Amino acid sequence: MAATYPVQLALHFTDWRGVFMGIAALTTIVVLAILFVAPEPRRIATVRAANPLRGVAQVFSNRQFLQMIPLGSAAQGVNMAMSGLWAGPWLRDVSGLSRDETATVLFGMATMVTVSVFMLGALAERLTRVGLSILDTARIGIAGFIFFECLIIANPPVHPAMLWLPYAFCATAPTLFYSVLA
Repeated sequence: MAATYPVQLALHFTDWRGVFMGIAALTTIVVLAILFVAPEPRRIATVRAANPLRGVAQVFSNRQFLQMIPLGSAAQGVNMAMSGLWAGPWLRDVSGLSRDETATVLFGMATMVTVSVFMLGALAERLTRVGLSILDTARIGIAGFIFFECLIIANPPVHPAMLWLPYAFCATAPTLFYSVLA
């Protein structure tokens, strides 16, 4: 979130060097706060894994994991690429938004992702009570994600936020796979 609208606002008062100096100053403050304010962690005995490769083999031989990994990793990879690399240029070049408008939509997308992680978890839990599995909820969310991708590509005459915000909401659906595997 901090890399979207807040940075765009800061660029009205400073350049990129100023933004990075501000980030460095804030990081230093956090480091000092952790160093001097946070309590010392209790020492916990560590258990050494006998053979770490055995654990990896166990994961990759799990049938349920192997069924989910293609769809889940493809959807998450596409989302990372679209949100991190393509959304900004698309909003600017295809949708014709200004830098400030683009930053606002990107901020909205980041906010929507944060909200949807909590909402999808609660929604999935409620849907299991009526017989819809968490896996099916994830698949429906991914279908919504693909649907909004297609709408974005079609570029209908609506404000881009009307497409990109629900896209961002649906894009977190693959994270539900983790709860199935837990």
